Amino acid sequence: MEVSVVTADLKELETIYPELGAYLNASTENINELRKLSRNLKQEYRVATYNHNDTHEKETAKNSPNVLVIHPISIASLLGKLLHLRILLETQSQFASSNSNTPLIFAITNGYQEIAFELLKYEDVENQINISNNYIFILAASKGQLDIVQALLKYQDVRDSIDAQKNAALVNAISEGHYGVVRELLAYPIVQDAVNFHTLLLAADHGHLQILKELLTYEKARNNIDAEDNIILETAAYNGHFDVVLELLKYQKVRSKIDLDSNLDLEEIYENGHNDIVQLLLTCVNVFAAAEMREYYKDYVDFFVNNKLVELNARKLAFRSKFPEKIFDVDTEEAKLYFYIIRNLIHQNSDYSLEDIKILLAIPAVQQLANQAITPDKPNELFLLAASLGNKSVVELLFGISSIRQLVEASDSYSDLQEKFNLNSQRLVTTELYEEPLKTLDFQL
Repeated sequence: MEVSVVTADLKELETIYPELGAYLNASTENINELRKLSRNLKQEYRVATYNHNDTHEKETAKNSPNVLVIHPISIASLLGKLLHLRILLETQSQFASSNSNTPLIFAITNGYQEIAFELLKYEDVENQINISNNYIFILAASKGQLDIVQALLKYQDVRDSIDAQKNAALVNAISEGHYGVVRELLAYPIVQDAVNFHTLLLAADHGHLQILKELLTYEKARNNIDAEDNIILETAAYNGHFDVVLELLKYQKVRSKIDLDSNLDLEEIYENGHNDIVQLLLTCVNVFAAAEMREYYKDYVDFFVNNKLVELNARKLAFRSKFPEKIFDVDTEEAKLYFYIIRNLIHQNSDYSLEDIKILLAIPAVQQLANQAITPDKPNELFLLAASLGNKSVVELLFGISSIRQLVEASDSYSDLQEKFNLNSQRLVTTELYEEPLKTLDFQL
């Protein structure tokens, strides 16, 4: 629906129609003079109006004027002249029946709520409220004029057609970000039925977080949140709507369906200027696990790992200060992320990475996962990776964990590993070890 502003050039009207210009420019302090001037007006005038968006210059819009034959009441509404309108409503016997809705359309289009409410007092307007398949109501919803929407909903004809034009009122209100109007419309069951994948996508596309949350209170919307290969998340991410992405990632079905090979490209998101969203997405275990295995995502991953380790260090220090007798720990999901960060650090194969690996393994939940098949069908993945890279320091460190050592000693390759890495130590890594501050590299994106 067209939601542009409609304007007219008052100076142009003064030149063409002096009596009209005199009336519209007359002081509102002298009511009697206004009434006198109103009697000189014709019933109709030819007026050039211009539709334009707020971002366009008026002169550009005037290249394609729309010439209308309209009543002075419509002109007063178009120009936002409330007192002049009231005088005309007193002195003019009636609207031209074919144009009785035009003043209201102008008032709503330009946001003149006082004028709109003034016009709604008149029967000629009331009788044509539901013209053109609820056009006036849809216009008010599109403009976000909640008070007008509520006033119009008092009319039975409007309520009966609240879902007109494929729920255009709801769709336009979502698109334009009018949260109050959306909530008002959703009070009606027939509008609630329209909440679906497409309305969610529209809210995500435009970055309207409040509206997205409101829509997600409906089961049908939640059931479709990951539809069409997670396109709702993809759209929000590519458009840079951080808060919307953050909200969507609260849903497991969204997180689990992220696929860097098919529905999300971190590089494209970064190139769109949204590194904050790249870093947010990397907090998802499956996203980080996939990204850290791809060389072309190395800069994003390194930046993420560095910041995550610095953040972890701050948390541990704060925890120690508050609970000096307790051992710092994390939940299983976060531990899985640290598992893959260890995998990434093993690939780095540096002195800095070794120290960070020690600190991560000192977290009980992380150490408990160290020998498990966090990546499907890959038990003892961390040890085997370190061994395959010839990373002796990490091999010795991991071999000190009893659960890993048991798997290694039971494997067919134990003899070869024992000879290659001199695996004779029985030392266990415990959660009390390696509690020195983190040493991290200064990565920048």
